[in-house]
Amino acid sequence: MFLTSIDNKSDYDRVRLSRESWQYFGIEFAGWYFVYTVLPFGFKLTDCTQATGYCRKLGVPCLQYIDDRLIAEWVGSDIRKGSPVLAWKSLYIVCQTGIFIGLAKCSFIPSQLLKFLGLLIDTCNLANDDRPIHLKEADALITTISSLFDDLKNYRVDAFVDNKALVDAWNNLVSKNSDLNDALKKLFELSQKCNIDLKVQYIATKDNPADKVSRSLSLQDCQLSEEKWNLIQRKYDPHTVDLMALDSNVMLGIDGKKLKHFTPFPSPLSDGVNLFSQDLRDETYRYVFPPFGLISPV
Repeated sequence: MFLTSIDNKSDYDRVRLSRESWQYFGIEFAGWYFVYTVLPFGFKLTDCTQATGYCRKLGVPCLQYIDDRLIAEWVGSDIRKGSPVLAWKSLYIVCQTGIFIGLAKCSFIPSQLLKFLGLLIDTCNLANDDRPIHLKEADALITTISSLFDDLKNYRVDAFVDNKALVDAWNNLVSKNSDLNDALKKLFELSQKCNIDLKVQYIATKDNPADKVSRSLSLQDCQLSEEKWNLIQRKYDPHTVDLMALDSNVMLGIDGKKLKHFTPFPSPLSDGVNLFSQDLRDETYRYVFPPFGLISPV
């Protein structure tokens, strides 16, 4: 998966408010009342968010935070040739609405490692990552420090990690695993460059707030049992597409591989976002297990 980003410029204060609307956009400070004569920064009902909604209707995986957009594109011939089709489509829609673009902060060249909202996103390791957990934890720590490099400079940093192998290796300055040693070298060089005093401490998984979201169960994760799925496959023709699924619960085809599937948001293995924006005329053998709230629309 490749990423590009678009940054808007003066997206809010370029929109003037009518005098009748000033009273609804005011603030109070030190006993004084002030009103906005232009749209306040971050106001939801603006053409900035409407443009993103239209992009999504066209099947463009687009994520927005205030005036920053992240566009995802999957590996294909156009990307390999340096032609970011979805990014160009998004840019055209945004410009057509009259939104100004901050070119200096945009990234139009598709990349698998992109900094967005101060965080580094590495799509190479989002899927099919079978490395040992201690290497993943080390890589996560390196990426976190790199993302917050300017904010952490010249500080003491306490990193709480729920992997004892990484904690012991850092505190002992060595590991029996050569790959982990390589990661420790990168971490040490990064801490030196950032001039931080890094202390890596162990925290139990149950006490780690960062794990709470990823380890909580959701109805979105449910799927048919293997027995029931095989029964459906035998009774009907083998299915070729799972219309509503996540990468984690998409059903398997007769070849044991994940079916082509559509997800509610961009993900590494998804074949498209939002079932209702897809052309299904060529999909003969369809399977769908929708969330309960979407059974009627489907």
